[in-house]
Amino acid sequence: MLISPILVTLLALGSLLVALRSANRLESYLYLLMPPVAVYVAQVVRRLNRKGEEERAGIVFLSVHLFLLTYVFYNLGSPSGALPYAYGILIIVSGTILSPRAAFYTWLWSVVLMLGSLALREDLTWSAVFDVTAASVVNLFLAGLNYLSSFDWEIALRSVSDLHQKVQRRRDELWNTQQELRHANARLQALNTLLETSVAINQRVTSILELDQLLQEVASLIEGQFAYSRVTILLPTAAIEGLIPHHHGGALSLTLPDGAVLYATEADAVGQAVIRRQPVRVDDLALTRERNHVLLRPGARSELALPLFSGDDLMGVVDIQSERSGMFNADSVFVLRSLADQLTIAIQNARLYNQVSRFNQQLEQEVRRRTEDLQQAYDKLERLDRTKSDFIRVVSHELRTPLTVLQGYSGMLMQERMTAENEYLGQLVAGIDSGARRLHEVVNTMLDMVKIDSRALELYPEPVLVQMLISSLAGGFRRTLAERHLTLQIEGVQEMPAIEADPDALSKAFYHLIINAIKYTPDGGSIRITGACPPLSADAADSHLEIVVSDTGIGIDPEFHELIFTKFYQTGKVALHSSGKTKFKGGGPGLGLAIARGIVEAHQGKVWVESPCHDETTCPGSHFHVLLPLRQSHGHIMRGSTASGELNQ
Repeated sequence: MLISPILVTLLALGSLLVALRSANRLESYLYLLMPPVAVYVAQVVRRLNRKGEEERAGIVFLSVHLFLLTYVFYNLGSPSGALPYAYGILIIVSGTILSPRAAFYTWLWSVVLMLGSLALREDLTWSAVFDVTAASVVNLFLAGLNYLSSFDWEIALRSVSDLHQKVQRRRDELWNTQQELRHANARLQALNTLLETSVAINQRVTSILELDQLLQEVASLIEGQFAYSRVTILLPTAAIEGLIPHHHGGALSLTLPDGAVLYATEADAVGQAVIRRQPVRVDDLALTRERNHVLLRPGARSELALPLFSGDDLMGVVDIQSERSGMFNADSVFVLRSLADQLTIAIQNARLYNQVSRFNQQLEQEVRRRTEDLQQAYDKLERLDRTKSDFIRVVSHELRTPLTVLQGYSGMLMQERMTAENEYLGQLVAGIDSGARRLHEVVNTMLDMVKIDSRALELYPEPVLVQMLISSLAGGFRRTLAERHLTLQIEGVQEMPAIEADPDALSKAFYHLIINAIKYTPDGGSIRITGACPPLSADAADSHLEIVVSDTGIGIDPEFHELIFTKFYQTGKVALHSSGKTKFKGGGPGLGLAIARGIVEAHQGKVWVESPCHDETTCPGSHFHVLLPLRQSHGHIMRGSTASGELNQ
């Protein structure tokens, strides 16, 4: 405090003057002791200020200095001297270090003390009072100025003090924040290291689909990357409720035989994790009862057990141990739990992969076995089909010669006079001739099928008018249609252009289609043959015409639309079919539609059937579509290398 040395100096000078003028030696010594007293008081004030007791320090300072100045003033007895102005300095000091109002209180006490000193000296004259009054007015003016300035100064000091406190608080807050950031940064660095390790482990684990390799790789990675003493992965058993250790590093506290089963109980962290379905952390194994369980590594101090659940299904448990206590904090548990979730998915994928692999192996074995069976069956059917075709070929050829002889002799008998005169004999010969012709047709049909199957069919294309071909066929069915009261309508074929085809083969195809329509149309029904030809394109080979043979017959079930074009296939029970060639549901060898498709496809055409269903009551009918090209492409005509000749007539 700068003012204290000034006041001490003034007191020392005043005391020295008083001591020199004093006749009393004791009194002179007292005056000389005043400066040391002031110095001591200044030290006391400093101590109080350091302790924060500023108000007490100010009161002590003012009280002592007022007393000392009054004592000097009393002994000097000169109101006009410099001491009243020393009161002014004290007034300013009081207003500065205490409060603005303290200046007025100090001024008031200085006036009282000066007047009291004059009264004690019996020097209370008007002249002395005037001198004191002049000094008091000056001091009052100083007190007023000090009040105003000290008031602003107090506000400034308080503002500065508040600002200083705020700055101090903010500095403390910044310090605390800096410390928190330092700790958070350290945690983030550790967490980042854990996350990077977790990502690296995840990238390596997701590519492993073999379960044993997966478990070994995960345990080794966690041990190596996180610097844990041992990682044990346990999987649940299938037959009993227990866990089997599948991988562990280091020595166990007890020796476990291969396939040993551990049961989940509250006695250890692994059992607790399974029962509670959440991670269990043991910070200090030395303080717990589970320090002796069989999975612990000697020297382990802390442990973390992570259950692996997928829904309600237990997939396994990961038991991690460390030789340091308190190794598993919240951040490491979070990262390891995330890694455990990844491991759960990886175990599921590995198990699914193993299941799919086993299923694929079983499926491959089954497919291989079925393929071998099918191949054997196919070979057998192929041999049977060849045998059947060979049999048909042999039988047909063997029957053809005697049938030709039989037809020749029956024709000769029909020309004899005796046969013509004897009606009964004529009927017998006519029956023989009709049966021989029917059997000859069957043999020719079988030979046609053999040629188509063996790809020995030769076609001789030439321009053919479909109208003439169908009209010629229709003329041959007039008697049959009349007997069964069937109507045959031909529409749209008159405008069709000539196509390039083998007339005999194509006539045979439409013959079988018309015969099929007659067979499966009830008496009184109708058959219609319609034709359509789209506009001709620039390339005639790309143009086609379509002929549809429709009937009002019993229809065909959609599931048999393809089967009816196979050899020897007949709808219904063969035993119930009639033996007539054109009778309703009449029987036959079952080769007509197969021959028709073979001939049409040999002409690079297509044939298919459309029918909603099979119903002998409502008779929904059938529509056989034949699509034929106008021109044939060379190289697509069916030809044989061993057989020649036309279709059998």
